[in-house]
Amino acid sequence: MPPTSRFAPRLALYGLLAVGLVLRLLMIGNEGFHNDIASFEGWALQLGQHPYSEFYSPSRFADYPPGYFYILGLIGHLYTPFQSHDPTYGLLKVLVKLPAIIMDMVDAVLVYAIVLRFASVRTALVSAALVALNPAIIYISAAWGQVDSVAAGLALGGVWLLLRSDDGDPERRASWPIALAWLALTYSILIKPQAAILVPLFVAFTFAAKTRLRSRLLGTTIGIIASLVLTWLVTLPFHPTANPIDSFGWLYGKYVFGKNVYAFNSVNAFNLWTIKFPFWQLDNQKIIFLPQYLWGLLLLVAATVLTIVRYLQTRTPRARLESAAILLLA
Repeated sequence: MPPTSRFAPRLALYGLLAVGLVLRLLMIGNEGFHNDIASFEGWALQLGQHPYSEFYSPSRFADYPPGYFYILGLIGHLYTPFQSHDPTYGLLKVLVKLPAIIMDMVDAVLVYAIVLRFASVRTALVSAALVALNPAIIYISAAWGQVDSVAAGLALGGVWLLLRSDDGDPERRASWPIALAWLALTYSILIKPQAAILVPLFVAFTFAAKTRLRSRLLGTTIGIIASLVLTWLVTLPFHPTANPIDSFGWLYGKYVFGKNVYAFNSVNAFNLWTIKFPFWQLDNQKIIFLPQYLWGLLLLVAATVLTIVRYLQTRTPRARLESAAILLLA
């Protein structure tokens, strides 16, 4: 194969990423969703100028677990020397949008790498373009200023690493991608909890191949232990304690707080509940004889069980990928 042909797909991918990045940078000055942008800016300043142990004070609103605050803390430290020269906080607004914009590009590369395992180069490039050039994704990160692509990208990276674990010698090389997959998934959950729905799939994957059971068990065991250590280390600066159980209890309280802040059927999302109910309706309203949130949990549990059972019937890498997509959709 001529060198130009060999590198053509890579050059095409780089071109897609360049165009996607330029489009996002053109929109980065948008005011965005003011409440969230203001929160990100305030959190970055606080984290850049004060100890992390003071961050979750009763007088300060923070509805995120601590994972994303390390990114905002880095932004805060980088920005502080320039604060006196930025009276309108225009530079800070750009900085708090950059992580999601950069992660959009990473997500496009991950999609390319995953699709390339199952389809042609052309299909992989089209799939990457659907991420890099997607108007909705561009708007969410570059204009609206949301950070969902960061947590989503880590979860996607975890799924890709599970696929990578199928490559090569099952006894020598399979364990480390599995352990890294658990770490990526864990940090995604430490930013936002949505990716926790993939945990049952990660567990089911461990037992889905008899010929690789030993390496998968080893990788999963190392991954879970490492994830617990990572969680404790991420929590420690915000809640200094020598007792990991106390740290995990404190962290659980942050998730409960975030859940209680948004005890609604839908916060500006056109989901199942908005067919009948408007936005910002409490989710304790009864439908027939059960509250709305309980119907949601029952539907989610049913979808999870059915998806995992179907995956264990097929046990192929393609089924694993499809199961991850279905679980996140559910």
